Amino acid sequence: MKTTMRTLIVILLAFLLLFPQAVIVPEALAAGENLEAEADDVVTIVNEFTVTQAVNAYFQGRKAFLTSGDTAQFAGAVPAIVEDELTHVQMLAQKGIVLLSSLIQIDDIQTEELYAVVHATELLTYRTGDTTVSAEVTHRLFVGHDYDGQLIVGSDRYLENLSGFASCSYPMSTDPVAETMAAGSSLCIKHVAEGEYGEGPDAQGLTKYERWMKVSGDWCSMFVCWCANECNLSQSIVPHSSWAPTIRTFYESRGLFYASQIHDSSVTQTPQIGDFIFESTMPSGAAHIAIVVTVYSGSVRVIEGNAGDKVQYRTITLSDPSYVGFARPQYPSTSHTTGSWVRNASGHYRTCVNCGISMTSLQNHVNSVLQYDSNKHWRYCVTCNYTTFSEHHTMEQVGAISKCSVCGYREDISINGAYRWYIATKEQ
Repeated sequence: MKTTMRTLIVILLAFLLLFPQAVIVPEALAAGENLEAEADDVVTIVNEFTVTQAVNAYFQGRKAFLTSGDTAQFAGAVPAIVEDELTHVQMLAQKGIVLLSSLIQIDDIQTEELYAVVHATELLTYRTGDTTVSAEVTHRLFVGHDYDGQLIVGSDRYLENLSGFASCSYPMSTDPVAETMAAGSSLCIKHVAEGEYGEGPDAQGLTKYERWMKVSGDWCSMFVCWCANECNLSQSIVPHSSWAPTIRTFYESRGLFYASQIHDSSVTQTPQIGDFIFESTMPSGAAHIAIVVTVYSGSVRVIEGNAGDKVQYRTITLSDPSYVGFARPQYPSTSHTTGSWVRNASGHYRTCVNCGISMTSLQNHVNSVLQYDSNKHWRYCVTCNYTTFSEHHTMEQVGAISKCSVCGYREDISINGAYRWYIATKEQ
């Protein structure tokens, strides 16, 4: 048997030497394609194992960053998180708090086809002054794909009680109106997107949308995701992806994608404000994505990124073959959500808590009666609490009494020489 095998090997080697052109070469190599490059584009599968790896890598980099301040060590997160944690580092330093240790316990992983939501508990040890303090911090993380198909942390919602630091994803408000806020609406994303009109690359050739998503390249999808993020829409409503086909697949898997009627005559739905339009040369494709801002009869007006290398408007005819369909995000609200007062010397008005659009016109302040303390007098707006007037007392000496000629506040000298004071009962 061994002799037979040796004989076959000798015959095969002789054949290859005599007829080298007969060697079978894979088509891709024959065409000169880079298979290694294609392998790099493989999208990481979302499961508990891969998500756990991504979360652990994120927290390791975050711990190194919090203890050293070196951003080079902080990988596995979008740029917005890195900027947020820089504020965290500065707050810890200002309060004299030193992070000694950080251990992570993953409590729950909820996986979907393209993303995962993770709940984790962070066990921390700090030094503040001469005291060592232990604490627990609860994190809620969203894990999705970056431009290269690798898993990355897109948001990290948490509150650190010791320092008082709240991540940018953590919902906080002291305004009673904003306490009941809902996430952004279709009108919010329209407002945010239109505010970006004319935006384009900086001197380094990158847009703020690419910098935010930490990738470079065609940025129409990044623009849409950035706008959604700016108006508080979670990634369960608008996923963060730099690739339009991924966004289309996300909505298709949830029954929220509607093909163009010229490609599927059974479809009765038509685009609305806030919907995402997809264009491609193939009905199943998604080469470009844009946001609907106005609806006409038979056409829509969109605002889009990466169009002539800037953000601009365009009208799309719904009978155009390149229009392949639209997605309808499940916005939590159909309108803006009134938030806290915006106040200045001219007056006050309310804005939407999600996108910042003015909800009311500028209103004049309504002044309070004159207020006093031992140093000054002032008035405030009884509607928005803005201080409309404040100045130090103008004190005049009248015998043993020192009195403000404006507000009536006065002081008199007691027998033992100590000062005592009270608020004058008469308004001036």
